[in-house]
Amino acid sequence: MQLAFYGGLLVNPDGKRFMNEYMLAQEPLSGGAEATPHQQRYYAVFSGKVVDSMKETSYYESIGKPAV
Repeated sequence: MQLAFYGGLLVNPDGKRFMNEYMLAQEPLSGGAEATPHQQRYYAVFSGKVVDSMKETSYYESIGKPAV
């Protein structure tokens, strides 16, 4: 679940997006995460470039150290 909070596209096992990821990051308890318990399994999709860079540095370093 942790990577879902930090970005990426969230999809269900059928590969369909099921929520607004911005809400998950901005309102994790009140509105954003409400959709996740309704999915038995979901995946956070990242680019290969980000995944490769996370092997060497932290996620924040990989995406450019966001202010928020």
